[in-house]
Amino acid sequence: MRLITNFSKIGCLILSLFLAVFSSAAAEKTLNTTAVTKIVRDAKIFEPNAKIDVYFNGKEIIVQSYLNPKANDNDCKIDAVLIAKAIFDAYPPPAFSNIRVNLFETKDETERKYRSVIVRAGDIEVFAKGAISRDALLASLTVAHDLVPPPPPQPSPRAVLELPIAGPYRKRERQNLLNNIRDLQSKNQELGRNVADVDKCCTLFLVGEAAVRRADGRGFVRAYNETVLAVNQEQAKINRVIGELYHKPPVAGPQYARRVKVFGALEYLEQHGKDVTELRRIFEKDIEPLAKTGQNSQELDVSLTTVERALSSKF
Repeated sequence: MRLITNFSKIGCLILSLFLAVFSSAAAEKTLNTTAVTKIVRDAKIFEPNAKIDVYFNGKEIIVQSYLNPKANDNDCKIDAVLIAKAIFDAYPPPAFSNIRVNLFETKDETERKYRSVIVRAGDIEVFAKGAISRDALLASLTVAHDLVPPPPPQPSPRAVLELPIAGPYRKRERQNLLNNIRDLQSKNQELGRNVADVDKCCTLFLVGEAAVRRADGRGFVRAYNETVLAVNQEQAKINRVIGELYHKPPVAGPQYARRVKVFGALEYLEQHGKDVTELRRIFEKDIEPLAKTGQNSQELDVSLTTVERALSSKF
């Protein structure tokens, strides 16, 4: 009885080893995109440097590449059968149910026309056994002419400028940062050109907002700091341009003493952190051009008075 038991144990051990080896071999034959891509490339159906993409959709294998410009529909069928046969030889059913071969007519991303052929695993199995001829198999296949739909338009990152801050998490900091980005946009509009890269700042800000929604505090801090750095860099660009445009001393002409005084006040306020962008714009775009005409007009006097009153409220 003990001898039988020992033989049983030995038998179980041998069976276990056999199953382990079998499982290991099966694992090596696991269906994956890298293996299938190699099989298709080794079949030498396409040019050696051709781009080949492989995807899985459940039990369907999708192989994508580019069509030879001289190929017709029958050539597409032949290529599809050769591809399916090569995969079938390495991974017989039930590894897959069918193979879809998509052959794009051009590499131009704006013209995504392609031809598609579906080869069922059962048809390849029958063909491999010689039950049907190649011509009969090809005759059973159809070639669909299709077009990849264009991707949906992506919303502009600047859309965030119109949205309120959602959620209480560090809301004040997020609101202040968004306001700073809005200010960059306003400065761009005042200057009449996109000096600051507002899109970049908005994109980084949206990364932080996404982190807030998934309660990723560390991710938020990283994105927040990157956004602050970007906003500061873009603000520096704005400041340089404003400096080049609006820091020219007054030209000689009417109301010169008043204009020099206004110019000095603008310089002083800006050096002390006051935002005088709009007043500088009036000074450079309205007052100085009037002074260059050499006429001491009422319009010049009114414009100067307007700026002087606005400046007095800032001291």
